[in-house]
Amino acid sequence: MSEVLIAATIPEMIRRTELKINLVLPALLFFSLYSCHSSQVKTPAPPASVQRDFSKVKTGMNFADVLKLVGAPDEEVDRGTVLDKYGNQTRTTEWHYGDYTVITIVNDTVNTIILDTRNVDARIQHIIDSARMAGDSAPMVQPSN
Repeated sequence: MSEVLIAATIPEMIRRTELKINLVLPALLFFSLYSCHSSQVKTPAPPASVQRDFSKVKTGMNFADVLKLVGAPDEEVDRGTVLDKYGNQTRTTEWHYGDYTVITIVNDTVNTIILDTRNVDARIQHIIDSARMAGDSAPMVQPSN
């Protein structure tokens, strides 16, 4: 009779052991991965543009000097090349550093420096809003004829 009791309980014990393994193993795996990951998490370094000092970049400066002072831009946007009526060619490029700093290069020379484009956007929006409040509903940019 004891052999029958033992035989009946062995499958039950196996089922309970499998159930415990199915519940405990994922939890152990999660906590072991989490503890390894959390011990290696480091605060990300700020974007390179935050660490750059733009105070020495001046209008009229050569682009090579800008590269020496603040390094290469995060993004370079070619605004095109224009040929005037005298045959002079003007090439305009924007150098973007981070999300808000833009240096405009015209013919290899710094033309404008915008340290925080959000301020410029806010000023433009203020001008538009002021014109609308004054009753001017015409488009801000008129088509050329």
